[in-house]
Amino acid sequence: MAGGGCSGSGIKRHQPVGGIRRRTKIIKIDNRIGDNKVFGIGFSKTGTTSLENALELLGYNVCRGHWKLPHTFYLHALYVNKDYDEIYRLTKHFDAFADAPWGGTDLYEKLYRWYPEAYYIFTSRDPESWYLSFEKLITMFDSDLKTTLGTYYAKGMFGSAYFFEHIFRIKTLENNKHRIIEAYKIHTEEVINFFHQQKVKRFLHLKITEGEDWAKICKFLNKSIPDKPFPHANQSKHNPNYISNTNR
Repeated sequence: MAGGGCSGSGIKRHQPVGGIRRRTKIIKIDNRIGDNKVFGIGFSKTGTTSLENALELLGYNVCRGHWKLPHTFYLHALYVNKDYDEIYRLTKHFDAFADAPWGGTDLYEKLYRWYPEAYYIFTSRDPESWYLSFEKLITMFDSDLKTTLGTYYAKGMFGSAYFFEHIFRIKTLENNKHRIIEAYKIHTEEVINFFHQQKVKRFLHLKITEGEDWAKICKFLNKSIPDKPFPHANQSKHNPNYISNTNR
């Protein structure tokens, strides 16, 4: 895993970034039960909390990615250490899943092998907009890009910091914006190509930050649209913990 020494380095098209693979391949299917499960496989900060809220309103038992939940950092560590058997074991206790490590990694390949008839929702947004939201998350406690990831860890976000360090192969945000955005863009391309090549019908590319909401989700899941506003969440301007970075 690269540390600060990788800062500013480019990412070649066929080099791995964390858990992200460079090639799509045909997957051997394990015909396991899970027709009605829903997997949100988008990166954090692409509307994943809004998706979790929406799925709960639709009646799903959702494995949410909030840091206060006991399974969240556990799952981060399981993915980084490739304990897929334990991840599969946990999937049997929920109907729907979103946020890391379900999204932002190559775990979607395992999930599709385990649950080929499940529903897969890939949330995404403009890469620059996504990075700014991601940076705001990590600089919640410290606006200095050189030290903020360490501060984020020290403030109790152990699993998330550990996970992001491995996914992006970084130890600091300083001089790594390009590297992180390139990883995001490559990953987006690979997810879409994978599900296209597998000819998966139950795959939805969703852009919540651009206004796609109940109509698209409910049509995809064959659900009636609830008589409630779409539950947008985690919009940075409404989060009092974020430090303003507009002058950096």
